[in-house]
Parts: sequence; C-alpha cells; structure tokens
Amino acid sequence: STDADAPRALLTRCPVANATSLVQAEAIAVEASVAEVWLKDERGRMGLGSFKALGAAYVIARDAQDAKAAGTTYVTASAGNHGLSVAAGAAAFGARAVIYIADTVPDAFAERLADQGAEVRREGATYEASMAAAEKAAADQGWELLSDGSWPGYTDRPFHVMEGYLALMAEVIEEMPAPPSHI
Repeated sequence: STDADAPRALLTRCPVANATSLVQAEAIAVEASVAEVWLKDERGRMGLGSFKALGAAYVIARDAQDAKAAGTTYVTASAGNHGLSVAAGAAAFGARAVIYIADTVPDAFAERLADQGAEVRREGATYEASMAAAEKAAADQGWELLSDGSWPGYTDRPFHVMEGYLALMAEVIEEMPAPPSHI
C-alpha cells in the first residue's frame, strides 16, 4: 500500500488520533556527527505513550466506516504497544477489546490496557502462548482477531495495521523542512 491519504482520511474520524510532533534531536545529531536528526514523537498520540498507536486503531476505523465496529469484540495478544492501539480504537468506535498477555508481562502494562477499557487476560509464559489463546478465543467466541503479525491464511488485517502507519510517514514528510539523507 502506498496511498497515505486513505488512512489519514479515516483516522480523522478517530477523535483521539491527532498528529504528533516531529522534533529536531540536536544532541543525537552531535553524538552521531551528522547535520540533523529528526524524531517523530508518538508518545502523545491518542494519549497512549506508545509508538504503535495508529495501526490497530486504523483497522477499527475501517470497520467503523463499514458499520462493523460498534458492538464488535476485538481480540489480540500483546507484549506492549499493539494492545494499547486495539484498546483505544475499540473505545473510540464503540467496540470491546480483549487483550491476552503472557504471565511475564508487567502488571503496570496490564493496568495501562485496563485504563484504556480493555479486558485483560493472562495466558501462558510467552507471547506465542497468549497469541494462541487469542486465536482460540476469536474462533470460539466469534470475535475479530486483530493481530499485528501475519501468518499463512491471516494477512489482511495485519496488512491494514501496517497501512495505518502510512499516516505517520505522511506527517513526517509534511513536517520536514527538506528531504532527509537517511531514514
């Protein structure tokens, strides 16, 4: 996908997906002995403090556009940031989020998910075990699996998760004073 306008237009419907700042990181530039370094500070996006806020929220916005989000339960596994996007997107569009996390994920992260309105379920010692539990719950309950990883037979939703990040890069291009020498 190369059409950043599609996710940008849809994300304007998400009341909390505002653009974030591009900041010049002078100290890093000096340390790296380069003229300029720019950072896209995603911590403020959707109030999540997360660099992955756009992906899942964009998928849920797509579903909302097709009148398929409200009342839907989205389920995923998360070891960090993706679950926050699922939870925030679900909350913004009248859906429900169930996030499976491994036993090793810190309680503080589980609390952050819950603060976004997600139902948090612990399952297994690894991310893979929590993903297997999320897949099973989706199949058993008729919920929408919304993973940010793909595998044979499951590529459409992860593709659109990644497509959501085109909006971020479009913002960078608009905000930079000149094209970068490196990305």
